[in-house]
Amino acid sequence: MSTLYGAVDLGKPERQDFFGETRKQIEKYVTLQEAEKAAEEAAMQSAGEVPPMSSSGLYQRDFDAATQMANILKDSKNEMLKTEEGRVQYQTALDQLEFFLNDRKKYYKTTHPILVQNTRLKRSGVNPDEWSSQGLMDGRSLDDYLAKTAELDTNRFRVRLENGSFVISDPNGDHDINDPSLVDLSFFDESNYLTATDPVRPEDFYNVNRPKDDTKVFENRQQAVDWAASTIMSDQTGLKKRDAVRWFVSSEENQSSEKPLTVDEIMSSPNAIERAVDSYADASVNEGWKPFKKKSEDKVNNEEAENFSSLTSGISTGMSVPTLVDGKEVSVQATYAPLGDAGIYVMLGDGEEESKYKIDGIYLDDQLNPILALTNSKGVEYIPVRFDDEIFKEVNSKMASKYGKDALIKLLGQMD
Repeated sequence: MSTLYGAVDLGKPERQDFFGETRKQIEKYVTLQEAEKAAEEAAMQSAGEVPPMSSSGLYQRDFDAATQMANILKDSKNEMLKTEEGRVQYQTALDQLEFFLNDRKKYYKTTHPILVQNTRLKRSGVNPDEWSSQGLMDGRSLDDYLAKTAELDTNRFRVRLENGSFVISDPNGDHDINDPSLVDLSFFDESNYLTATDPVRPEDFYNVNRPKDDTKVFENRQQAVDWAASTIMSDQTGLKKRDAVRWFVSSEENQSSEKPLTVDEIMSSPNAIERAVDSYADASVNEGWKPFKKKSEDKVNNEEAENFSSLTSGISTGMSVPTLVDGKEVSVQATYAPLGDAGIYVMLGDGEEESKYKIDGIYLDDQLNPILALTNSKGVEYIPVRFDDEIFKEVNSKMASKYGKDALIKLLGQMD
């Protein structure tokens, strides 16, 4: 209690807080810092993770670009998540990476089978029936596909992050990840690589498909033409028919008509198809085609008789020939007929020891036993034979075309 002398009692003076406002500012700042730290920690926990990288289902160049994006996000994540703006940019870039991966996997799934198939076909030189039936072929070369493969599997992209968005650079400049030029589909569009094939020429068709010995099969040229037309019309694939139609479209017969027909017009009309096929078939058989003229039976018999007569004229008697008697080699008298001009060869021996021999002649000894004389590079061999031996049957059969049936048997009858 204060005592005043002659004055008013003012009471106890109030205490003054000179740092109160400063303290409030500090508390506010601390609260803000704590809030920002909590927000940053929350953002770190909720921020999306960079997806793991795998080259499966991606071209190498796209895998390399995606890997660059992933590494940029991993390296920048902590710094970007410190601010609200950075967090937005991080999420935007992460969304772009996921879009890029999904989009490039779709691109790979769509185009890679075509690239593999067409490269394989170019290596094999095969044109698929699906294309051939339409008169089409791949107009590109193997080098075109190898160059495209190299382009897609070579790391030619450089990636950077600008203002929260990825920028892809290549020799053609900068691109955003949505730039359609980076996923060009035109290379894989059939309309850009399939071209028309030349139809098989008529003469090539006939030469490849004609029956063996056609000059013996057909009696005249018209039969050959009819066969060609029938073969084309009955072809189950339709390829031969389409070749005939395509050839006919450019033929003088069609082009010189008042209204030349197109492939589609002909293919839609059975009568037009038949006309085109008949024209193609007629052109396939050479104008000079002639059937094989068979010799008359009488003429054949006369020639065989003449040859056999010439053969018997060479028979000589009193010839000496070695043979085995009681296991000993002795010389016996025999009648001999030369067969060297017959041009007959046989194989004798077993397995690897088998050798080729020419039938030089045949002997008939005084006991009427046939002995064949055979020669090769090693010399002459004399082999006694019987009518039922395989070598006797073989020689007899081979002599038939020149000397008539059973010529060897008949020859021995002349030698008796």
